[in-house]
Amino acid sequence: MKKLLLFLFLVVNTTLTFAQIAFSSISTSNITSTSASLNAYVTINCANGGNFHAQFSTNASFTPNTNAPGGSAFVSYPRTINISGLTPGTTYYWRYYGNLGTNCNPTVVYSPTQSFTTLPASLPPTIQNITIDASNTNTNVNYTLIANSASATSIVKYGLTDTSLTSQVTGGSATGSTNTPATANLSGLTPNTTYYYQIEATNSIGTTLSPVSSFTTTNSTPNSLVTEYNFNNTMQNTNGSNPFSTTNGVSFTTDRNGNPNSALNITNTGSSATITNLPYASSARTVSLWVKMNSFNANFNFIYCYGTASNYNGTYFNPNNLYHFAIGSSHAFAVTNSIDWTHFVFVYDGTQSKIYKNGVLLSTAALTVNTQNNNNIFTLGLTEQGAQNYFNGVIDDLKIYNYAISDTDITSLYTNNTLTTESFNSKNLQATIYPNPTSDNFSIEMENEVKSVEIYSLQGHKVMTASSKEINVSILSKGIYLIRIEDSNNAIATQKLIIK
Repeated sequence: MKKLLLFLFLVVNTTLTFAQIAFSSISTSNITSTSASLNAYVTINCANGGNFHAQFSTNASFTPNTNAPGGSAFVSYPRTINISGLTPGTTYYWRYYGNLGTNCNPTVVYSPTQSFTTLPASLPPTIQNITIDASNTNTNVNYTLIANSASATSIVKYGLTDTSLTSQVTGGSATGSTNTPATANLSGLTPNTTYYYQIEATNSIGTTLSPVSSFTTTNSTPNSLVTEYNFNNTMQNTNGSNPFSTTNGVSFTTDRNGNPNSALNITNTGSSATITNLPYASSARTVSLWVKMNSFNANFNFIYCYGTASNYNGTYFNPNNLYHFAIGSSHAFAVTNSIDWTHFVFVYDGTQSKIYKNGVLLSTAALTVNTQNNNNIFTLGLTEQGAQNYFNGVIDDLKIYNYAISDTDITSLYTNNTLTTESFNSKNLQATIYPNPTSDNFSIEMENEVKSVEIYSLQGHKVMTASSKEINVSILSKGIYLIRIEDSNNAIATQKLIIK
């Protein structure tokens, strides 16, 4: 019996010897400028339980320090001690410690030392939830602004490239820490143009910048003829504006119908014009022009938004190939080209490029286009304004549309130098021509002033233009002609004229 009691006494003493307290899974959470949560998994191996605390200080030696009571425990359990009254923007060191209850090992046990830094008294502003409402000349940049406890203001910077945000407007302001809707209005923009922008928000703590993003304004005149140049002894378009530059090597010459001074001859040089409302970004477009080569050199027909291979759009051809290029890639098609008068049409519908020659579709291919606005400059015969790759030939009847015209319209452009019959006489104008027949002159009788008069052969070739009600046709051969008359209100009439 005495031996049994002695054995039990030894067993009990062994259990007490291995009684302990331990800490694991130590972490810090919910850090603010003045508070934090100190977390640990507390394990106590003592029949009478034990107590644990947190100790924190601004130095790793814990002198001085502050103790935060955690409580008592009897088994393993996750615990959290919340501390407050901290100094903003300060690094704190902390650790758990504990001791066992009665009849257990009384040694104090410490966890490994941890550290954290409280947040500043306030933060720079936060910018969230950016959206864009774009129109043709105005765009709203919408976003959420959070002041983060300090009053915040914001601006929106914007420009035509992502590295030159030279314009800015005032955006929204905010106070406190709530989500505040903000809007900045960008006005006076160019239609169908890609702009880059960045939001900048500032409070007393600092400045926050949003990523640089982009948007494209909408087209102000959908499905329309952007511009037309007939080069009939003028560098201006048919509206009398936006002239191409005149330099050495640029002159007028005979067109494909034998009319003198009615086409643009470019000899180893090029010419450029400022044309508003050109199709930009990935919007649809059509460029139609007649070309006659003097000799094959670099042969760039047209190009706009030159500067880098990533943002221009244009065409190039040589004796064996046609190219419609953009984004550093090309829609290329192998075809035999001659030096004779040839009609080319290049169409982009938003995803695909189509190349037409003399009214016939030659090729269709996928093409990625992201044409950027470079001051609305459009060039003929150059890869860059004033640069190399000159053109040696004749260009006539340049037409630019801001949509992908149909196959029927392309055939009509080739045969009639106009779109289909429906568009040729789309508006009703009361006009009379006399005498008819005539051998030299005829007059137009109509209510409004004449805007333009175009005379076409029955084969669809434009043979003469005028802008008055009295017209001399003595240079034309005998035959039947179609007269297209447009008045100052853009109404159109078509009349048949016989020259005897």
